[in-house]
This record gives sequence, structure tokens and C-alpha cells, in this order.
Amino acid sequence: MKTDLNTIIIKNAEHFLNNKTAPGHNGPYNDPETYVRTHAHLSILFFKAFKITKNNKYKKEAIRQINFLLLKEARPYNSTFHYRNKKGKDKCNGLIGQAWSIEALMIAYENTKDIKYKNLAKQAFHYINYHNFLSYWKKREINGKELFLDLTFNHQLWFAAASSLISNSKKDSIGKEINKFMDELENNLHIHKNGLIRHFIYPQIITPLNFLMNKTSKKYLYTKEASYHAFNLYAFAILKQRFPSHKFWRSKKFKKLTQYAISKEHLKIAEKNKYGFSYNPSGIETAFFIYTFKEQFNKPSKMIKIALEKQFRRNLNTKTLTLTEKTSDPNTLALRIYEATRIPNLKLDF
Repeated sequence: MKTDLNTIIIKNAEHFLNNKTAPGHNGPYNDPETYVRTHAHLSILFFKAFKITKNNKYKKEAIRQINFLLLKEARPYNSTFHYRNKKGKDKCNGLIGQAWSIEALMIAYENTKDIKYKNLAKQAFHYINYHNFLSYWKKREINGKELFLDLTFNHQLWFAAASSLISNSKKDSIGKEINKFMDELENNLHIHKNGLIRHFIYPQIITPLNFLMNKTSKKYLYTKEASYHAFNLYAFAILKQRFPSHKFWRSKKFKKLTQYAISKEHLKIAEKNKYGFSYNPSGIETAFFIYTFKEQFNKPSKMIKIALEKQFRRNLNTKTLTLTEKTSDPNTLALRIYEATRIPNLKLDF
């Protein structure tokens, strides 16, 4: 199929404009989700569609989508955003739920210059307390109760990346926290010898406990980590755009995780694993990473094209051009086309 990325984005915008989308179930986690994630992701997609076409119907729909996050239904206790309903789990979906909300609010602000979106993004950030000594953020439940540190590394990283859209300055409280998080990354990021990013922030402690409590095999966790590697890469790419000259980009750890990103093993595992292409759109995420760090790759344009075509060949419905194929959660994967909005248009053949 011959097309281009902008055509896929516009086709998706038209699809979601004409079809009401129910919330998904957070992929393989099977967490019944609220509409907050749906509206957050779709608002970004519609703002991009407006940017491409200048058609006001997309901007109008983007504003309608993002305004859901202003409603009491999105924050029933005027605290953190309500993302999921599953017994035994928090309703805020850790830091990642708040990151997705802040990301969408700041893109709404960038496109409308309406300060209410930025103010809510700031408010959402300030609900989350930073542990200054450990350089990690704590979770806060939707009822306002503070919880423990979010132990999932990609949640911490994405919260930093999304919040950097509010500020990357050392002169205000938000920027100061994110700068400190960035400064401590070399110590706080844990990787395997081959550069694969570990899932937990304290792998020496949490990984053995996880195996003990859940009887999870090392192979299971390793393949899950490979399927989340590109999700981490995407957040790193956002941070690179906000902190272009930070020392971390010159570190040995970053070079190793970059090498793993383009290894044969990475996308091979992600393509087969339930946490990979079918949930985390690793092809799109890797493409954005390569685009952002293109000076580190030979023939980056070709690599971006290959990564996107691999994703679309596997998961795109050729009639609707939505990401609804070969996935247990088509509603969620379809929303994640929004991640492609940061990649410039290019021709595709898959």
C-alpha cells in the first residue's frame, strides 16, 4: 500500500470524527479505562489534523476533546485524573496517567494559547510530590491520598517528559524538578548489559520481589522490557527536544540503550510480544526516536521509514487506516496513532 504519514493521520481524524470511540482496557493489563485517556490522545491527533489541513472542524473537535479534561468527571475529587477502574489497582494509573493528561493539556495550550490548559497542567504537576533525595516522583490517588513512589521507570520518565512541556527552566519549581531528574538519570536508569532498559526503578530489590510474589519468569520480564524499550525511547526524544544539550545524551548508558534500539532483537521481540506492537506502537516510537537523534544514525530517513512501515504493515487496517489489527485492544491501539503526530510527513509503502 502506497500512502504517506499525513494521509494516515487525516484518515484517522476523519474516522474518530465520525465514529464514537469507547475506552479500551489498557491492552494486556485488562484495566477498564475511563474516557480521560481517549480524549487526551484524540485531542492531540485533531490538533495535528488541523495543523496539516487548516480545516477548522479539526481544531473545533480538538478543543471539544481536551475540554473533557476540565470536567469533574475527569477529576472527581479535584485531585489527579481518573484513568482506570480495576480492583487492587490505583485509579490514577500511576504517574503515566497524569503524564498523558499534562501532555495533552500542553499541546492544547500550544495550539490555542488559552492559559486555562497550561494552568491545569501546572496544577496536575504540583499534585505530584518529588522525593528530592531519591529523585523520583510519588503517586497520588484520585481522592488526593499520596501513595508510594511509582516503581515503573517508564512512568517516571514519561512524567518528566510531559511535564517538561510546561517548563524546562531552572528558574521555576517545575523546571527545577525536571532538571534534577535529568541530572540523576545516569545513576537512576538501570539497563541490561546490552542496553535494554530495565522495567523497575530499583531492579536489585523490586525484580526479585516481583518474581517471588507473582512467580514471574526472568524471560517474561525481559521480553516485556524489550516491548517497552521504544516507549521509553519516545519519552527520551521529547526530553531531547526540551533539553538538547544535556550531559545525559553523551553518557555511556544512553549510547548503549540507543544501540539496543536498532538491534535486531529489539523490534523482533516487540513485534511478537503482547506488550509490543499490539499495545505499545514500537515502530512509531522508534521512528520518532531516530528522527529526534538522527545525527547518531546512518541513513536515518530510511530507518524511520522502515520502522513505520513495520508497524503499519502489522497493525494498520488497510480500509480505515486505523491501528486495529492483530491486537487484543483495538480501541487503545487505535488511539496511539497520536504518537505519530510528532514525526514529519514521509512517503510510505507497506
